Parts: sequence; structure tokens; C-alpha cells
Amino acid sequence: NAAALMKHVSRMTDSYPEAYLVSGEIQQKTSGPSAGFRVWDRGFRETWSPVLLMRIGEYFLSSGLPENAIEYYQNASRLRADDPAIQYCAAELHARLELNREAVRLFENIVQNNPVWPLASKALADLYLKSGQHQKAATLLANIVNSQPLILQWQCYNCSIMYTEYQGYCTECGRWNTIKINLEQAGFGVEDAKGPSAVIRY
Repeated sequence: NAAALMKHVSRMTDSYPEAYLVSGEIQQKTSGPSAGFRVWDRGFRETWSPVLLMRIGEYFLSSGLPENAIEYYQNASRLRADDPAIQYCAAELHARLELNREAVRLFENIVQNNPVWPLASKALADLYLKSGQHQKAATLLANIVNSQPLILQWQCYNCSIMYTEYQGYCTECGRWNTIKINLEQAGFGVEDAKGPSAVIRY
């Protein structure tokens, strides 16, 4: 039943962000939307997972509270100023709400600090096109086309061993769901490749 499932999920929440997502969905259905938000909020502050941040954004937007979403994302950006995944989420939210001037500023900062990130460059180029800055957009798109292919490296944030592709189980330390994309190896300029802040958490 729902209570037993909730109890089971609650035991997993310290292990990986996905458990917070499931737990929040259950709480939302059984106790209301705000109960789900509280779980996602707690999970985000524990894991700094961009997926949880996006779910929180969806909660605010679906509740007709875009200003709350903006405030929450701004606070997350300040707390995780060195995390490009969090910064990208904030920029994408502003673009989605058509707050294009702020979105451009945020994406420009991301691209300046992470020039090999084609996803951010493409998003910025789209915003330039919307505002009629065609030369800037063309330059960015040309840089994407001419750049070296982005080779992603995966790393266990528990023992730091590297992998060439994703797998759910680390054969070195025996932990589950600890293998994430290593931002430094991908060229995103994260200083500490061995800590949890150096990987994109899902």
C-alpha cells in the first residue's frame, strides 16, 4: 500500500536524488502539493540535483507562482555559484518565462566560463536571434560547429574512479548510483574533480 511504499522510499532518500523525486510524488498525491514540495526541497538541499531543482520549478509554475520559481532558482544559483548545471537551470527558467534580458546575461556567463558547452551556446544563440543580434548568434553557432566533439567522462564520486560510459554500479567501491558526469574532464572548469560538486547529479 501507499504507506508501506512511502516507508520503503524514505529509507532510500539518503542514497540518491531519484528517491526524493518518488517520495515527493507520493507525498503530493497523498498529502497535497505542498507536501511534495517539502520533500523535493529537502532533497535538493541534500543532493544539489538539477533534476530536483527542475521539479521544484515545475511545482511553482504549475501552481501559478513563477515569481517563487525565480526566487528559488536565484537562491540556488547563489548557493551553487560554481555549479554550471545549476546555473544552466536558472538561465533556462528565465528563457522559458521570456525574461530574455536576464536569460541572456545568465547564459553569457555560463558560456564565458564553459566555452565547450554546446547546449548553453545554442540556447544563447537562440536568444540572440530572438533579439535580432544575428551576428552574435552566427558566431556562437559557428563556434559550436567548429569545436571539438565533447567527450564525456564518468566518475564515481565515492571513490573517484573514472569510466568511459555510464553504469549504475561502481565495480571499484561497490556503491550503487554514484557514477556521474565529470564536469572537469568534460572541460567545464570545475576545480575539484573528486568531490560531489564536480559531477552532474541526476
